[in-house]
Order: sequence, then structure tokens, then C-alpha cells
Amino acid sequence: MTTLDLPAVLAAHKAWLNGQPGGGRADLTGADLRGANLYDADLRDAILRDADLSGAILTGATLRGAVTAPTVVVQSGPLGSRNDYLVTLWHPDWPAEQVTAGCWTGTLETLEGRVTATHGDNHYADQYHAAIAYHRAMVVAGGSE
Repeated sequence: MTTLDLPAVLAAHKAWLNGQPGGGRADLTGADLRGANLYDADLRDAILRDADLSGAILTGATLRGAVTAPTVVVQSGPLGSRNDYLVTLWHPDWPAEQVTAGCWTGTLETLEGRVTATHGDNHYADQYHAAIAYHRAMVVAGGSE
């Protein structure tokens, strides 16, 4: 599947979620979704197994109940001074997790340093550090299965 098919798949999935005719559960198994714009996409119960989500824009996306194994997808927010979402993707074949916070992309370790440099010890830093700890725990849990 290519990202060119994505709008139709998402529309059919939305119809399926709403019990409308012509809908169908999104099966994006093995899909190349690198860099795909999934902003505010409702992917509840979608099948994302082995989909490549590197660089995908997942801000505001709903992933509750999505089948992602072995990929781990963790989302927290809104948080921080911009009320944005923190999204972490991890796959056992990747050298490190991919983290997106707003338009920034990197790793949890790099984000931790940026948060400290930007926010010091204010309440936004507290929010980010708590979310980073949670995301790390979820990546570790996902890697142990």
C-alpha cells in the first residue's frame, strides 16, 4: 500500500467505526507510511502490524486499540507550553525509538536534554519528564514480549 491509498482507507475506516455502509476496517499491515500525514486520524482498531510509521505525523491521531505488534506506539498529551502531543514509535528492527513532539523529531534521550535546556525545572518540564518516563517504560515493555 502507498500513501496515495491512505485517504480512501481512512475514509472507509471512519465509516466502519461509525457503522456506516461501505466502510471497512483499515488493514495497513506492512504499509509504507513513512512521512504520512495522519494528523487527527482516527485509527481506533486499525491494523498497523509491521507498518513503517517513521516520520509519520501522528499529532492528535487516535490509536486506541490499534493492532501494532511488534511496533510500539505511545502517545501523550496535550502537554508542554504548546499543548502538543508527544508520540513515540519503536520497532525491534530500529536502532532507537523515534519521538515526535510538535514539529521536532528525535529520541527520548535527546528530548530529555532539550526539555531541561528549554524549561529548566518549571511545570512544563515536569510534564515532559513524566511523559518521557512513561514512554520509556512502554518501549521497554514492548521490547520484552
